[in-house]
Amino acid sequence: MSSIGSYVTINRGANLGHHLRLDDFVSIGPGVTAGGNVTVKNGSLIGTGAVVLPSITIGKNAIVGAGAVVTKDVPDNCVVVGNPAKIIKQR
Repeated sequence: MSSIGSYVTINRGANLGHHLRLDDFVSIGPGVTAGGNVTVKNGSLIGTGAVVLPSITIGKNAIVGAGAVVTKDVPDNCVVVGNPAKIIKQR
């Protein structure tokens, strides 16, 4: 079962898998693809066209850059970009 928190924005063209969990204040950019069993914690943003593989957790206040391919969990307060996504900044 999927769950979507309060004040979540899901832009057009996003493909979201089964058992998705979006906490409060999450923003999903246009064209994002997220596999099944993905968790996106409070205040995180996933940029345009990013891909999040199944069973990944995006930490609190994290930013996934446009076009990134997330292959492993993203810690809280980090910015990740690239293919595969790598941490470029910790906030």
